Amino acid sequence: MSSAKHNFFKLIKKLNNSHDLETLPQWGPYTKKYIGTSHITDKVNGLRFDLSIFPGYYRRRVDVPNVFYETEYYPWDTSTDGTYFKFRHMLEWKDKVYCDISYYLIDNNTQAIKAKFVNNSSNPESLVLHLMGSMHFPSIKEYEPNNLLYPSTIALSGNARWIDATDYYSLSYSIPKPTDNLVADGKLRGEKRTRNFVNGSGVEFGEEKDDQIIFRLNIEDLINTTTLLLKYRLEKNSSLKLKISGHDKNNLFEYNLLLENESEFKYIDLPNLEIGDYFLKLSSIDNNPINLDGFIIGSHNDVHKSKFHQQNWNPIPQISKFGNNSIILKYQNTEKYYGIFWDYPFEDCDIREFFCRDLDIYFKLMANEHVLKEFHGEGNGHFTNIFLRPITVKEKDQKNIFCATTVADNISEIEDKLRLLEQKNYLSKKIKSFKEKNLSKNNSKNILPNGEKYQFSQGILKNVILTNIVFPIYTQKSYIRHLAPGKWWDCLYTWDSGFIGLGLLEYDIDRAIENLNTYLTSTDNQSAFIHHGSPVPVQHYLFFEIWNRTNSFELLEHYYPRLKQYYLFLSGHLGSSSTRRLNSNLLQTWDYFYNSGGWDDYPAQYHMHKENIKNIAPVITTAHCIRIAKFLAMYSELLNLEDDFTFYKHDIEILSNALNKLSWDKNAGYYSYVNHDSAGFPTGFLTNQEGENFNKGLDGAYPIVSGICNPKIEKALLSKLKSPKKLWSKAGLSAVDQSASYYRKDGYWNGTVWMSHQWFFWKSLLDIGEYKFAEKLALKALNLWKNETDSNYRSLEHFIIETQRGAGWHAFSGLSCPIINWFNAYFAIGTINTGFDTIIVSKRFNSNYSDLKLSLKIYPRENSLGQISILIVLNPKYSYKLSKEKKDISIINNKQNNVILNIKKPNLTNIVDLHLVST
Repeated sequence: MSSAKHNFFKLIKKLNNSHDLETLPQWGPYTKKYIGTSHITDKVNGLRFDLSIFPGYYRRRVDVPNVFYETEYYPWDTSTDGTYFKFRHMLEWKDKVYCDISYYLIDNNTQAIKAKFVNNSSNPESLVLHLMGSMHFPSIKEYEPNNLLYPSTIALSGNARWIDATDYYSLSYSIPKPTDNLVADGKLRGEKRTRNFVNGSGVEFGEEKDDQIIFRLNIEDLINTTTLLLKYRLEKNSSLKLKISGHDKNNLFEYNLLLENESEFKYIDLPNLEIGDYFLKLSSIDNNPINLDGFIIGSHNDVHKSKFHQQNWNPIPQISKFGNNSIILKYQNTEKYYGIFWDYPFEDCDIREFFCRDLDIYFKLMANEHVLKEFHGEGNGHFTNIFLRPITVKEKDQKNIFCATTVADNISEIEDKLRLLEQKNYLSKKIKSFKEKNLSKNNSKNILPNGEKYQFSQGILKNVILTNIVFPIYTQKSYIRHLAPGKWWDCLYTWDSGFIGLGLLEYDIDRAIENLNTYLTSTDNQSAFIHHGSPVPVQHYLFFEIWNRTNSFELLEHYYPRLKQYYLFLSGHLGSSSTRRLNSNLLQTWDYFYNSGGWDDYPAQYHMHKENIKNIAPVITTAHCIRIAKFLAMYSELLNLEDDFTFYKHDIEILSNALNKLSWDKNAGYYSYVNHDSAGFPTGFLTNQEGENFNKGLDGAYPIVSGICNPKIEKALLSKLKSPKKLWSKAGLSAVDQSASYYRKDGYWNGTVWMSHQWFFWKSLLDIGEYKFAEKLALKALNLWKNETDSNYRSLEHFIIETQRGAGWHAFSGLSCPIINWFNAYFAIGTINTGFDTIIVSKRFNSNYSDLKLSLKIYPRENSLGQISILIVLNPKYSYKLSKEKKDISIINNKQNNVILNIKKPNLTNIVDLHLVST
């Protein structure tokens, strides 16, 4: 889609100042508990309502579909806009007895549900359907969904004001921290999620003497007998001396305080405050960390009358029956009302309650209990159970059951909605109308005939991506929906999410941009970008692909400053960044995460941490910074930012020289981790006791992605990538050289194949004219994926080289998303793929994709092997030629009916205009 046909301004405006998935509806597959549909009850406070649905056998087995481990449900179908999704619940493998549960958003507040039971066996079956309504509350940290955050509420008296600690004007540490401008998870500097704090967050400072936090106050009315109430928390048996001072143009007051852990409050009498703007500063006199919640300021009486109360999350609703087949749920912590309707004979239904935190064991344990209406298990929690039974499905037959859940702001609205839902055939008609309006359009791409065999496995991954959404995730002082690499990762994840964006790009450009937007920050933000986990800058590669698809200057002008800020921090130029602290210009990110490239047990990295070796630089960080600096140089040229262009070119030269002079180990044939002394000067390569370089693997080959190798080195690395005895394995590119002494077949990354790093090398192979090997890599991955997914319907993390079978998380999107890019690159008509050295300036296909006008700008590698390749999928009914022959540009058709533009000796600096015509 070109920017001429798509106005991105509205999308940019919608996403600005937000990190949420703003294009999605309030109903969706957002649960962190049991699969079904969820509603965002309260976005500000992070409350979520779930309606989970469990099919099973009557008085036999019911599998509880927990999203945190492998159970027998499978994401089966989705729409990219979030208004429709389907899960297949497998009762008897494989597709012998199952229930397809589809969710349709028939209006903004109502989710219609169709449960289709299918019995392909030769016997009739007695089945059941459990609808489980529950309310869920935010947790204090990721990976701990049951560790709830209980914030405080505050009742202010009179004109008293609450100033939250997170609303500070500035926070500075006497000893600066590397994370001052890159706080993990998009939190504020010093922010700490804390129970019994207003808004659930405090600000920690005072670990060192002279730490300072400053607040800016606007006093609109004179305050006589001013009092300030400080709310805080200290560690047990500790105290802190604190100086508090206030001023407008002149200092007005200054006091020394002693705060002790026996109390969480400190009342301070201040001078009368006139109308005007003030700065209030708190400074630590000694060193003991304090967690500051905030303060109340006002008159003496108003402050003393103001009270704090801990929030009480109550998961137990008031349950009201409505009509014969509906109930209304009213939860204490929200003003909203939830209605649930089911179209099944009333006499074959039970309404039951489970009082427990988890259902996984207890619910299955009570599968044969059909007398009790209340069940009391372990922990705090509540599930309203609508139990439909028995559901008889004859052999070789199927049966549909319709349900719905809806939400309203008051009782009369919810009752009106339920009356509608109870009308005969109302739901089936609404679902039919939804399908005709939203699902009948054929939005699928034109696929080459030889790509049809991959369609099912592609669909599984697509459905996993679009249903791997969780709420709430806390970042930037707000709760958001987030596309996670798997629901087990209940958190942000920077590099995984970049690949999710690359996958989304093949389905919906707006969703890909929205994904990018989650991780980029404005230039006035404390954090250079949103960071969690391995600092691999995939967002830059995502934007490069977005540009090549859209050629949108609206997007470029909006996101360029954010991408520049990201680069400046990662390359050591911005704020508190410590990435360039070594005196070699080799970059490292150990202050921000233990993992340089997402490869947990990669041998060089693993050895470094195990032996506690300091001052060491991997290859990948510097290599990626070189490449993304090249992207930014391209954009700065498009935007006529000459100073920026010059800066990037200079930085690229410095970083490239550092890698080539200090990191290349000609004996090993790889670039190496580089040791440094205590002063930060390079001392040599990281080797094992036998003198073998520890970096014989993909990290050691990464400068091929940067495009900085001379022809001799490029050829040497390419031979490693292609060698079945080195990096090229039976399953694709091994993360570690198979001939290395430290290669293992039981590792997580060591001895396995992942799709993510292969994607970087695949794109780079196009930069050096290796289109045949690029195709071999992509097809190997597609066939590997197809064989695994066709077999077990799972979307897995990585592949074991010895067996070529998948392993890891069962519903994984993240790093597996290149599978989608490769499929489209070779089989989706209308797709163009370049390497990283080529930027698409403009493109235009005709209506049947048999004619292409293409403008390119190529930034050739100075010492490259001398050619680049561009992969284009055109209408396979024709052959193609250039309308005007050009020297050193040839057209090659590969076995997949793709067109390869092969450009030899690309020493081009101007825009290249090409016109491919059918013959």
